[in-house]
Amino acid sequence: MLGIILLLIGLSGIALGIVGARVSRDMLQTLSNGTKAGLDLAIDSLQTVSDSLTLARQTIADVHTSLETVQTTATDVAVSLEASQPMVADVAAIAGQDLPRSVETIQAAIPNAAQAAEAIDSTLTTLNRFKIDTTILGFPIQYDLGIDYNPDVPFGESVLAIGRSLDDMPIRLRNLQTALEDTAVNLQTISEDMRSLSTDLDGINGRLLDFDPLITDYIRIVTETDDNLRLIRGQIDQQVSSAQFVITLGMVWLAVSQLVPLYLGLDLLTDGRLLRRSQPAPNEEQTPL
Repeated sequence: MLGIILLLIGLSGIALGIVGARVSRDMLQTLSNGTKAGLDLAIDSLQTVSDSLTLARQTIADVHTSLETVQTTATDVAVSLEASQPMVADVAAIAGQDLPRSVETIQAAIPNAAQAAEAIDSTLTTLNRFKIDTTILGFPIQYDLGIDYNPDVPFGESVLAIGRSLDDMPIRLRNLQTALEDTAVNLQTISEDMRSLSTDLDGINGRLLDFDPLITDYIRIVTETDDNLRLIRGQIDQQVSSAQFVITLGMVWLAVSQLVPLYLGLDLLTDGRLLRRSQPAPNEEQTPL
């Protein structure tokens, strides 16, 4: 029974060594292929991350440039509006005060101008009618002043019509002053908003610039990780080959080590005949080595 057990141990050990060597090599090869596939995926992902970070850094640089342009534009608009505000205030004063007074002065002078125009109109009409058309001593005599004055609307009425057309002008000009003053206030508000916008853009631009070193560090880390993974990827085959060799050598050692229990089992099954057969007879001369 002990011989059978030893024999079974030896045979199972040899079988385990052979099968273990084959299975371990296949398992290591499968593990190697899976690891390489995972590393390839990780390398591709890191490359995508690196490209994305590079694009993000370029985008931040473009946004920084655009924000600088917008900030400069906002500052220029604020300065222009501040410079335009006094001009609008002056125009409002002229439109609401000087022009209405001038128009009212003209309106006050319209009646006198109309009387003068009527006198001029009457004079011109009289001069237009002055003509000489007669015959003296048989000689025809024709003479006029060369004035052709016969308007559809008399000069006096035209002057009065001009005065009537200016009736609403002072009120409209004073209303315009209110609108221009409101415009000046709005320009001041817009100018202040533009300066606030410029300040906010400057702060945002500064925070964007703070991202550049961080993105640069991320790109460096991703690049180093990618290089390390590529190095590991290149060493996997060599390491797997070494592991396969070591495991195969261990399985071979395991199989060879089973020769002893196998031999002992066979000897027990043959009642020691195998061991006695391998030993020389007592009287047999030993052959010197």
